[in-house]
Amino acid sequence: MAVTAISDIINPQVLADQVSAKYPDQLVLGNTSLVEVNGEFPLGAPGTTFTMPGWKRIPAFSSLSEGTAMGTGKIGTISEQATVQRGGGAYEVYDTASLVSMADPVAEVSTQIGRRSAEYIDAALVVETNKTPNTYDGSASTFDQNTLVKALVATLGDNFMQMINGGGRVIMHSKVYGDLLQVGAIQNQYQSGMDAMKTAMIPTLSGLPIQLSDLVTTSTVSGTTYYQTYVVGPGALALIYQREVMIEFDRDVLLRADIVAASVDFAVHLYGWDDVSAAMVAEQAKSIKAVSIKTK
Repeated sequence: MAVTAISDIINPQVLADQVSAKYPDQLVLGNTSLVEVNGEFPLGAPGTTFTMPGWKRIPAFSSLSEGTAMGTGKIGTISEQATVQRGGGAYEVYDTASLVSMADPVAEVSTQIGRRSAEYIDAALVVETNKTPNTYDGSASTFDQNTLVKALVATLGDNFMQMINGGGRVIMHSKVYGDLLQVGAIQNQYQSGMDAMKTAMIPTLSGLPIQLSDLVTTSTVSGTTYYQTYVVGPGALALIYQREVMIEFDRDVLLRADIVAASVDFAVHLYGWDDVSAAMVAEQAKSIKAVSIKTK
């Protein structure tokens, strides 16, 4: 008796196209102006790292005297390296599974694979953001608007205004967001048409839009959970694909099951930080447009 298997219904190429179309929209961090996305970046050491050149800061202006020639300074370069990551998952679908009888199995499978791949990439972006040297310890209390201002001034100095005016965002855990709602710090946003209580839109805090992600780093010490909140400027991070999400099929004849395998090869990078040496290469920490704030 012939059995209709999922491989008879789903074309791998069609599924791959569906996933490629869906997963970018399901990225939380990777689908914002905070991240520069590049799918055609040259490899450095083949297969393992991406090497990204950059410019050093030029010397400051100095006073000029009439009749005296200006001295010349060099414009130097630096390079940063991002390590390629490889992630994926394999899923078995038995011939007897109800999935093969669904009206649109391609849509269901592509949606689920797209979501899982997006979560994996977003988690990697969070880990990369956490490498910023701009850290602020506010663990003695919960997060509020004063914590944000203190952290930005303490870490970025006068650069913090560029973060606010340039399109930065606050990335926080839903628990931290709930604390802010309870104390009314972001409750009354109706002046800007972003009343969170009436419209369910995520409002701003000190002029910075808030974005929720429970993928942020958390830690528990002596029964107390601490949360990292990130303030990230536009273009602070890079998402570089060596190969976007790829779908492959195989058949396990002994189990009478089809295997769907999905994988993605990519690198995430925090500009100003070298992943290979695990060290800051930026000339000033405050030029790295990311701040990590620790609170309860």
